[in-house]
Amino acid sequence: MFIYNKMLVPEAQQPKSFAQFANLAQENRARWRNKLTSYGAHNGGFGYSANFGFVQKHGDQAWEWFKQIAPAQPRWERSGGPMTEKVTSGEYAAGWFVSAITFWPRLNDPARARVLGWNFIEDGQLVILRGMAIPKGARNVNAAKLMLDYIASAEGQRAFGRGGLTPARPDIRPGEGIRHTFSSISEAVGGEKNIAFIDYNPAMLEQYQPFIDRWKQAYGVS
Repeated sequence: MFIYNKMLVPEAQQPKSFAQFANLAQENRARWRNKLTSYGAHNGGFGYSANFGFVQKHGDQAWEWFKQIAPAQPRWERSGGPMTEKVTSGEYAAGWFVSAITFWPRLNDPARARVLGWNFIEDGQLVILRGMAIPKGARNVNAAKLMLDYIASAEGQRAFGRGGLTPARPDIRPGEGIRHTFSSISEAVGGEKNIAFIDYNPAMLEQYQPFIDRWKQAYGVS
């Protein structure tokens, strides 16, 4: 999602869509130079998969948006923790594609909540599908099956939600320590048509190097 420092980004410039964010980055490229952050696609699997999933959703338009952001010279991080800390301190004004599980729990601190703001990406909200499987060589297959059953149950999904992940079950709603669910996120962004899923797409492996090369070119990363 988008995160931002409310002291540095006025309400009218707090992005709600990627199209708006790209335009804002272009308009504020001098003021926001070196003050925007995200995961570098070249720095690890998380950043790569986020960028890949977004491009799968938007195609060439995504690349044009990346080029609009590039003159602001964003700085790349490997994880959401440093992004959140540096947005809080004002070293960064805003970040995009920031993982909710690294950000939302920090809003439990009232001092941070006064400084930090966030929005979903209304024209391409990234949702990462976290897979689970039982290895063929597992010693306790039945215990593993019980664990999977629990995780998929309403009780297990609520526990995931309280821990900062996003419950997938449609019968789980926000509240009681659960900030959002897949259903509430879908409603907030106008339906599943505005969600960019990151799943186990074989093309992510097959197209790795060409994608990284084009990503670096778009952002001017050497």
